[in-house]
Amino acid sequence: MNRLLYLALAAALTSPAAARPTYILIDPSGERDTFAAAINSSGAVAGEYGHSGGVFTGFIRQPDGSIATFALDGATRTSPFRLNDSGQTVGITLSAQTGQHGFLRQPDGMITLIDFPGGAQTAVFAINNRGAMTGVYDRDDQSQHSFIRDPDGTFHSFDAVQGKRNTEAHDINDAGQVTGIYFESRTHHGFFRDTDGTVAIFDAPDSDRFTYPAAIGRNGSVAGYYGDSAHRPHSFVRYPDGTIVQFDPPGALMSSASGINGRGAIVGSYKNADGSGGSYLRRKNGAFKLFAFHKKTAFTSATAINDAGMIVGNYMSPTGDLKDNQVFLRLP
Repeated sequence: MNRLLYLALAAALTSPAAARPTYILIDPSGERDTFAAAINSSGAVAGEYGHSGGVFTGFIRQPDGSIATFALDGATRTSPFRLNDSGQTVGITLSAQTGQHGFLRQPDGMITLIDFPGGAQTAVFAINNRGAMTGVYDRDDQSQHSFIRDPDGTFHSFDAVQGKRNTEAHDINDAGQVTGIYFESRTHHGFFRDTDGTVAIFDAPDSDRFTYPAAIGRNGSVAGYYGDSAHRPHSFVRYPDGTIVQFDPPGALMSSASGINGRGAIVGSYKNADGSGGSYLRRKNGAFKLFAFHKKTAFTSATAINDAGMIVGNYMSPTGDLKDNQVFLRLP
């Protein structure tokens, strides 16, 4: 789930019941404004944490508990979005002097800026286990387009709809299939781009104005959320045959899916009509497990899940302060 939706949902929630699996607090440098973005197959976690003055620094927590923090010189924000099983990490960096760029961080700490040739600014949102990346770039005419960058550095630009200029790729799987959004006027549609370059535009059946794919699984299943006519988000999964299943956890008023693993398990967050809520795990068979980091937390939001069932996410302290977010790792 993107950070803006997380904060919007979190502001209204109270704490649900505690869960049984083991939880690990991830707290780089003792900072409190911390967000998790991704987890790989070994349990390494990537995210960011904030400092005073609005500066955000990236971090990677290894399975042994060691944490590496990193930022580009002069950057006000270094935000990782995905890391692959080799430990390569991608994201964006922002600087008042140089603007926005994508980046690739190697396991040894070497960072390379990623810019689409001729683009005004670039963001890299995902990387697969082959080292192929996807993201977006802007042109000087303020149009936005998506790209795939091959492991050898070759870029391929694409638009979800030929001749249209607003496409935003969010994730790529190991096969090279990509999902994201295409927007026109005030409506956001989902898209699925297959390995041969064909693109399918889709909307959740009950969506009103937006369908937001967040992640793509190994077999091409896409998880995300959509907005209904009352502007409430609900989760969905789109299967490889194009079938879309909409869902919320039992009794929930709203929800949003943020991650899917290779086994078809989906994680996200939910809210009930009485203001309570938290995180959910939806298994491939449709069974739900609802959980929270701690019964005293104001909100728990699962972000991503790996094939081993390890879940990473964010939680808010009992104070409900939107600047008091921390990261948890849930071990099954």
